[in-house]
Amino acid sequence: LLEFLEKNLDDFERLIKEVKPEEMSMGSVIRIVVQTHHDGLVKMGKLSSLLFQYAPQILHASHFKKADERIVNFLLQKMNVYDLKIGPRNPELAFFVCSQSVRSVMYMNFLNRKPEERQRITDELIDMLTVYLETKKS
Repeated sequence: LLEFLEKNLDDFERLIKEVKPEEMSMGSVIRIVVQTHHDGLVKMGKLSSLLFQYAPQILHASHFKKADERIVNFLLQKMNVYDLKIGPRNPELAFFVCSQSVRSVMYMNFLNRKPEERQRITDELIDMLTVYLETKKS
């Protein structure tokens, strides 16, 4: 599981570097993060459902906390490097909520779906998180 999380984070960073600066947006960052996660789970196949079903019981919560911190820091860094603006007043908390949302949807619901449903779920999750991050809070 930890290798899976680390590989996904490495893939996020590699794919983000391929985006042209003028095409960079919070939506493009979220799409890369969520789609890469989707693709990684699909590659793992049935092993992923077992792994994520039992991982919380086996692994210490600190492993998930480290993964969350790396994702949050990654998103904060991209926000600063590309001068991306988001609506929520607390970017760190907003990115943590996004990370938890991806984990919850992907691990709990996603793995028992047909392949075509998985991509629709992934697209909906991307849209939901993008709207959340781009909507100015009053």
